[in-house]
Amino acid sequence: MINAKKIKKLTAMAVALILLAGCSVSGTDEQQMGASESTVSTGSEAAAESETVPEAETMAETMSPTVTGSGAVSGDTVTSVTGEGSFVSGQEQLTQEQQEFILSFMDCYYQSLAALNPVDPSEYFAEEAYTQAIGNEIVWEYQIELRAIQQTDLSLTHYVYELTVDSVDEQADGSLEVWIDEYSIQNFAAYPGVDSECGNVRHHFVMEETEDGIKLLEHVQWDSLYWQVMLPYFWEAAPSAEDAREVFTERKDELIAQAREHLAMKATQGETGQNITVDHEYDREAAVEYALTWALDRNDDWLDYSRSGGNCQNFVSQCLLASGIPMDTTGGAVWKWYGRTPNNSASASGRSASWTGVEGFLAYVQNNEGGTGIAATADAPFYEGQVGDVIHMAYDDEEWRHAVIITDVMTDEEGNVVDYLICSNTADQRNFPVSAYVYTRQILIQIHGWND
Repeated sequence: MINAKKIKKLTAMAVALILLAGCSVSGTDEQQMGASESTVSTGSEAAAESETVPEAETMAETMSPTVTGSGAVSGDTVTSVTGEGSFVSGQEQLTQEQQEFILSFMDCYYQSLAALNPVDPSEYFAEEAYTQAIGNEIVWEYQIELRAIQQTDLSLTHYVYELTVDSVDEQADGSLEVWIDEYSIQNFAAYPGVDSECGNVRHHFVMEETEDGIKLLEHVQWDSLYWQVMLPYFWEAAPSAEDAREVFTERKDELIAQAREHLAMKATQGETGQNITVDHEYDREAAVEYALTWALDRNDDWLDYSRSGGNCQNFVSQCLLASGIPMDTTGGAVWKWYGRTPNNSASASGRSASWTGVEGFLAYVQNNEGGTGIAATADAPFYEGQVGDVIHMAYDDEEWRHAVIITDVMTDEEGNVVDYLICSNTADQRNFPVSAYVYTRQILIQIHGWND
């Protein structure tokens, strides 16, 4: 039987799936429109406002400077890893012991990623939270196995993470519910000198005091990583303690098998654009400059759809506009943002599905051949990308869910492209390897320029 607390968590998780599963806003659904900076929408959107991630605190003063990679791939094996974690805000709501407990748990996670060798986190969980303990363990195993099968060495040589406590609430049963936002830098062995940054990662901890010290009743990282692997826990009745390992492992193995298929597909998918002519060349450097500036922040000149479907395609569209590509308001395929109201007509008003929606943008570049506006190859050979090109991602062979922009091209010693560093919103990432994404189905959209 699912108790009231479980129902509350399931409801909150369902609202959060707007973030985790969509990562884009269509141009046809009024309920998916983002709230303006000064107003809050009503209906389902208001629920999202109250239950999902709040505005992220800007950490510009504490971030390390971004270093662009050289594009070389190292084959060195990591033998020792250093890292550090700290609370930067809100920690006064927790005791020193509680802070140290959370930091220890996070270190366990990052040390697992660093060595690509999962550490059993069960010692952090209460006996009655065995299913949660197994779920976290299998999630870590999945991320590690996913990184291990890539072409490049995605072990870590160093990491830094900073935690901001958003809220701490004592529950009726005496447990403590803690919401935390995380910012991190991961330094991958394959890319020396590159700070791969992640921001606004949301953690939900439920802790209790026991005779053996602090123990977790729950830990969930509210993102696609946890959602994919622990799907049976959130969407259905939680598996029993006896079945938890089998259920979560089966799910993980399915995802890894799927990831292997997607990795093999990258070598052969796509077609090189033929006879692509443009009136204006694409200013790739300008697009990348905008991407690096706003990947971990938001430009107040635009609405932020992070909590109402995802800001990823909106961010990519802004990058393309910053390169000098004008909005396209002519013909049957349009790409524009003049306001929040969905409007796919050939007029200088409203917003098109192609501006804020991943599927919409892909349809736009597919149908805009020979017309005005963006000239692109919608599904190009994956390893022929350049900085400023766009990558679309999905879990599987269904709907495209996420969009990112390439900020660096990584090659091996022979000059072959093996990976890309990207920037994105929702998730907020800067100079992050595309190979480390949990969205394993990926296509390359080459941007050639634009036509009058």
